[in-house]
Amino acid sequence: MLKLPDGYTALVTSGAAAAIESGLAGILTGNNEQFIRQIPDLTGMKSEVIIQKSHRNPFDHQLRNTGIKLIVIESRDELRQAVNERTAMMHFSNFANAEGQIKVDEWVKLAKEFKIPCMNDAAADTLRFRTFGTMRTWAMT
Repeated sequence: MLKLPDGYTALVTSGAAAAIESGLAGILTGNNEQFIRQIPDLTGMKSEVIIQKSHRNPFDHQLRNTGIKLIVIESRDELRQAVNERTAMMHFSNFANAEGQIKVDEWVKLAKEFKIPCMNDAAADTLRFRTFGTMRTWAMT
């Protein structure tokens, strides 16, 4: 239904907080039953999430619930230095796009370059109502 490009995935949850926590838990554990049972103990797993300083907000708690350590950066150079074997994910908050030094398109490009999963919290984005024939649907525009 979302018509995502190849290599992209989506998760439907009961809310943004659940999506953030569940999505990261899935990234950390994959389908490893032992890892699933041991969260928030990240022994043997990647344990760091990179986030821009300007993207910090109260929803950080959902990331930290999984046991990860937030690695706060501001610049591209700091991002490059922060990426290591413990990096599980790069987190982006869409509402803070204008405030960060690294904008959304570049953030995703860098995540692909580093081969690191990237999550974009776009829950605060405005949905516009569209009508498709007789069916009404909420769609991002």
